[in-house]
Amino acid sequence: MFGRMPKMTIGRVSQIPVRLDITFLIVPYLLFSALSGRPVGEHWQQMAAVTVGVFLSIFLHELGHALTARLYSVRVAEIVVGGFYGYASMKKMAVTRLRAMAILAAGPAANLVIFGILWLALSTPSFAELTPRGLRWPAGGNLEWLAETLRLMAFLNLLMFAFNLLPVFPLDGGKLFGLVLNRFYTAVTSVRVVSWLSIVFGAIMALYGFGSSIFMVFIGAMIVTTNLSRLRLTKAR
Repeated sequence: MFGRMPKMTIGRVSQIPVRLDITFLIVPYLLFSALSGRPVGEHWQQMAAVTVGVFLSIFLHELGHALTARLYSVRVAEIVVGGFYGYASMKKMAVTRLRAMAILAAGPAANLVIFGILWLALSTPSFAELTPRGLRWPAGGNLEWLAETLRLMAFLNLLMFAFNLLPVFPLDGGKLFGLVLNRFYTAVTSVRVVSWLSIVFGAIMALYGFGSSIFMVFIGAMIVTTNLSRLRLTKAR
């Protein structure tokens, strides 16, 4: 679905091309809407900082997948970062179930590490006293917008960690759940179980989003349509 989106190469990491697709343009747009009531100076600073933070959160998640895949000699063609998603495109290769699970788990693990680093940074009055004391910032008021941005990034990465581990396809958790089911059931049965669970979750998410978040409606609808397509493929086979 997203593989056909226009993309721009912005660099390479460990010889892996890193590309930004056009959907990332919705990030500053959404931030502009959310922060429009703030003072002009802080507004633009915070919008830029959060945009960079969102990019890094998605990119490091996908880099976790990519570097773990490379560790197991799986070729990674590219890393793509979009406005509300990302993916590391890998060549299909035969790997053990445990290695496949390690590759999938590496993305959410990267977000958990980012959360931990930010939590420590926001919780200590100095780097000499890295003692967690809750998400707060000891600096003066002139940096309060930066403190708020770092708190938001900490929360975002914790949310990405938890959300991506849900047993819902195409999230990492859904793929992990499918690998676990494959240990006990046929591939077709595993796909059907994960797909139906994902459809129910996506429908609930979309319905909950009506009247509160068009973003949730879109993501829920995408999950439903993706898994309906998977079910149709299993029937065709």
